[in-house]
Amino acid sequence: PKLGYKAYLWNFDAPVIGTVLLDGVAGFGLGDGSIGLRDLSAPDQPQTERRRPHAAGLLSFAAAPDDRGFISGGDDGKLVYT
Repeated sequence: PKLGYKAYLWNFDAPVIGTVLLDGVAGFGLGDGSIGLRDLSAPDQPQTERRRPHAAGLLSFAAAPDDRGFISGGDDGKLVYT
């Protein structure tokens, strides 16, 4: 029987620390200090946009209180809103 969903496999070159879904965008906090962003309206697209808010490893990743961005904490001692 058809279950009504489709699965996607996205590979990253660093461990995924956390995942947040905001307004059609999946954000992946990565252990190398970067954030991967995927537009969920085009999940088959091959590329993931990357941002690098931390010089060292990412330790925490969550939705910002305004639900319009991401908050990440890094091994570099920074707390960053992206």
